[in-house]
Amino acid sequence: MEKLFIYIDRIYYIFSSFKAKAFLKFLKIFSIKRTHISLHNKLFVDKKISELNKNGYCVLDIENIFNSKKIEELYQNIEELKKNKSKIYKKQYLINFIGGDFLKGKKQKFDIRSRLYQLSINPTLLNIVEGYFKYYCHIADIQLAETRTLKNEPKSKRIYSQRWHRDPSVNGVLKIFTYFSDVHETSGPFEYLQNTHSKFPEFDQKLIKSRRLFGGSFYPDQEKIDLFIKDHKNYKKSFIGKKGTIIIADTDGLHRGGYIQNGTRLMSTFVYYPYYDPIKTRFTLNRNLKSKLSGIQKDFF
Repeated sequence: MEKLFIYIDRIYYIFSSFKAKAFLKFLKIFSIKRTHISLHNKLFVDKKISELNKNGYCVLDIENIFNSKKIEELYQNIEELKKNKSKIYKKQYLINFIGGDFLKGKKQKFDIRSRLYQLSINPTLLNIVEGYFKYYCHIADIQLAETRTLKNEPKSKRIYSQRWHRDPSVNGVLKIFTYFSDVHETSGPFEYLQNTHSKFPEFDQKLIKSRRLFGGSFYPDQEKIDLFIKDHKNYKKSFIGKKGTIIIADTDGLHRGGYIQNGTRLMSTFVYYPYYDPIKTRFTLNRNLKSKLSGIQKDFF
């Protein structure tokens, strides 16, 4: 019976994916409403969208988003969230303070009072997300987790998302990673293979293309990717950064992270999908709280 439900789920996802692709051209007739932003901020947003289109990623700093008072409040909020009862799921190297169980499909209340949640719907970030996809989008998930070493695993062995993989999507998925600790070469930096995202389909043919049409990440032959990197060293980007570094990446492109050799890494992850993608938001927000949001923020729920 369990296998039957799995097959039904897969058929639904395949149908939804094809249906979404069929409507892509139709959806292009709708223009994205941009929230009012200053000329300076528009130039900044357009620059980051351009970097995302070109490379599959862009980098900014928390100071580009929040003023000093809000940054201090954000860091205080992170310390408070770390006092939550932590949970460990399939990826045992992750200590989850928020999220980590997205695949279970459990709904979650969006905590609009939290500075971390407020960061996830900051208008500057949302304008970058919608500007990249050129479609209306929603925030699918939020995670705050500390990555640690596993004593029972060999130091040379990468497991789960520590290996090169692509996230499931119809036409791309954006993740925003924020470091809440200094990240060095040995403390699990996020890594990305430049130009392997959906905006570069011709480059994609040089590596294994994802054949996955339903949920779950796609893990290609790791040895083949290692050989490619050996011949194309400039394509591999390792994001070392101080606390407050923000990385935006289309994780339809090949990426990996969280491989700790020394110390720990504390990081939040925000996940955004276009509305036409079968993967939907896990968040609920009551009408009274939603009415207090700006136009572009409402669009993400």
